[in-house]
Amino acid sequence: MKYSYEYKRECVELYRQGRWPETPQGITTHNFRIMIRRWVRIEDSQGLEALRHLNFNKIWTPEEKLELVSQVIAGNSNQSVALSAGINSGLLYQWVQKYKIEGYNGLVDKKKGRPGKENPMKKQVNPTPLTESEREELIRLRAENEYIKTENAVLKFQKENGLYADGIVGKKTLEALDINFDTDLTIFRPFDIDIDEYHLPKGEYLNGNYKNEYIILHHTAGGANPRSVVDYWGKDTQGRVATEFIVGGQNCNTGNTKYDGQIVRAFPEGCQGYHIGSSGSSYMNTHSVGIEMCNFGYVKSGKTYTGASVSPEQTISLSEPYKGYLNWHKYSDEQIRAVRDLLLYISNRDNIDLHEGLYKWIKTEGAIKAFDFHIEAYKGNVKGLLTHTNIRKDKFDCCPQPNLVDMIMSL
Repeated sequence: MKYSYEYKRECVELYRQGRWPETPQGITTHNFRIMIRRWVRIEDSQGLEALRHLNFNKIWTPEEKLELVSQVIAGNSNQSVALSAGINSGLLYQWVQKYKIEGYNGLVDKKKGRPGKENPMKKQVNPTPLTESEREELIRLRAENEYIKTENAVLKFQKENGLYADGIVGKKTLEALDINFDTDLTIFRPFDIDIDEYHLPKGEYLNGNYKNEYIILHHTAGGANPRSVVDYWGKDTQGRVATEFIVGGQNCNTGNTKYDGQIVRAFPEGCQGYHIGSSGSSYMNTHSVGIEMCNFGYVKSGKTYTGASVSPEQTISLSEPYKGYLNWHKYSDEQIRAVRDLLLYISNRDNIDLHEGLYKWIKTEGAIKAFDFHIEAYKGNVKGLLTHTNIRKDKFDCCPQPNLVDMIMSL
């Protein structure tokens, strides 16, 4: 579906005001909101007129494709290169994969099908040539169709083999295919996700280029809007306290999904924020990636610790108490899916083993104990994936919600 420049501008302005436009027909709300956030980033990086001149209609030559692919291979993110070129990041990702498999020839558009035999008795009809926009739409539809067919095949394979069915070919799926992620298929390493860059003011985070060795899962103990979390950190008096990522959630009472699954980055990649507090290892604060999920935490008598009401639909009851509480504000499916995307993204970016820490403890101790305090984690001796509670006895984040546990074990 094509949208006018005026409509894009209207959507961007509403987004900047903290509101979503009504989702038009022919697209899901989730995909429409991803598109709006992409328009915002294009406008921020290239100016107002960039939305008028997106290159989605352009037919790219092999040389032009190679120039963009080379930027990605050189270390630039797929998302940033696509934004600067004004093209869909999914299309660029396909070019990169084709180049890695076939080289330059993979970037040359090939005619498909076997040449037909000419029938002299048949009257030749010269079809009307496609316009550039029609040709681009055809290319997009073909790519989309191939993606859907591939995703469906992956989902079918995952279900048949008892894997977590999400349509993503991660390490577990590759292992079931008898493929070694590290040596056999380097083409799977680039991982691109939709991130809203909404940074704290300078001085509210640590500048530098830190090497991350831990990933720490948190929840905010607050509302659903991830940008509001960044705004709060920017105005508080606690110093440079922040996590790199915040994942939006659902309203604990109404279930409103406006911010559900939205990923925000609070400071530039390579910088840091204090997000652990007092632990046995000060080293961890500047060598870990924090992910906050917008969530209130434990629920007592139908209310959060602040007194806000939590609806039954937003409450999860565990099979046994965790940290003294049976009922918790539920992490939404979109949140968990976004956290999974982030974990794979960070693991690839920072070379962090997701099977160390939580994953191992869940296998050996069960979920309740795995999510609780571990003295070796407190000392900084366990590198990998951890929760805030693993390193702080006084914390409650995060709770071992069953589908969050299932997601971790699917990595």
